[in-house]
Amino acid sequence: MDPEERPENGSFSPRPRSHRWIALGLLALIAGLAWKTMGPGRLRTVVLVLMAFFGVRIVMTSSR
Repeated sequence: MDPEERPENGSFSPRPRSHRWIALGLLALIAGLAWKTMGPGRLRTVVLVLMAFFGVRIVMTSSR
């Protein structure tokens, strides 16, 4: 980003809320694919727990 485009206080503006929905939608798609393609077991559980963690993190950071 060019110095001319930055706000005077040096902070960046937050992303639009539509980015949150896109990120959550893609995360849900990846989780669905993991559910469908991976066999039941510990590895699938770990993958789904990680996806849930990332989903919570997206929601928490975008609500600031």
